[in-house]
Amino acid sequence: MQNLIVCGHGDCKAMSILDSIKNETPTPGTSAYWLKTNGQSVLDKMDELKSKGSVEFLRGCNSHRFEAKLSALANNWPETDVLSQINVLQQLENVASHVNLRILIEKGELNMHGFWFHTHEGEMYYFHKPA
Repeated sequence: MQNLIVCGHGDCKAMSILDSIKNETPTPGTSAYWLKTNGQSVLDKMDELKSKGSVEFLRGCNSHRFEAKLSALANNWPETDVLSQINVLQQLENVASHVNLRILIEKGELNMHGFWFHTHEGEMYYFHKPA
């Protein structure tokens, strides 16, 4: 495997639910609890994006760390679409946290790509790290 692709999309119901429960403490064992527990990093990064205008990903992977400045906020897209975009980048970070994959990334043997599909515009966006 030389390429790993994470895809997300606009109007994502999971991100809508995550946004709607961001200030709640769901009951353990429920799907809302699982989503909030696993989506907290996305919510945290949304807060970071709002306060700083950018958010850093792959913090633990020094040679591949990058800062994302999502123009979606400037485009006045729904917050759930921005959450969905952050989630794509967060999942790339999660993948890179696995030891075997991190080794391949550090050696330059695995390329990671993030795609996000805008369901209402019918356009695909490609997240990339400038060289």
